Amino acid sequence: QSGWTLRILEALFFNKKLITNNINILTSEIYSESRFFIIGHDDWDKLEYFINSSVKPMDYDSLYKFSPDKMMSTIVSDFIDK
Repeated sequence: QSGWTLRILEALFFNKKLITNNINILTSEIYSESRFFIIGHDDWDKLEYFINSSVKPMDYDSLYKFSPDKMMSTIVSDFIDK
């Protein structure tokens, strides 16, 4: 799988960490070593540190880009522009 799943958005909005095998998250603006542990990329020896370390919350503007409000705004805007 190369696309995002709901799990990624849930991790962002609920300020949780995510262990995933989706290496494409590395090139995303939301990627943070403190939030994502990527199986097949990150060193297994660092997993315990990842789990026990804190995660920095994302700022509101970054989160808003992925919010239902923004999605609806985009849909309405696209509809009106056509």
